[in-house]
Amino acid sequence: AAAKVAIVAPETHHLKKMFDGRGVVFFKPEDSESLTSVFKLFIGHPETIVSKGICLHHHIRENYNWEYVFAMESETISRKL
Repeated sequence: AAAKVAIVAPETHHLKKMFDGRGVVFFKPEDSESLTSVFKLFIGHPETIVSKGICLHHHIRENYNWEYVFAMESETISRKL
């Protein structure tokens, strides 16, 4: 994400929930055709690598910093009190 390029990852529940539409390009696990289609996308549209990478970079900067983590933890603790 720091390099501002797209990430290719297997489609798992947690990754999909956290990063779907946010710069990660998913492929179906154990499906070589699915992975091949991702690489074909990048070959046919190389600008996608950078545009999705920038999207991912912004998502991580906005949602995975100490202020965000502290706010989420504080909210969780407050609900339990």
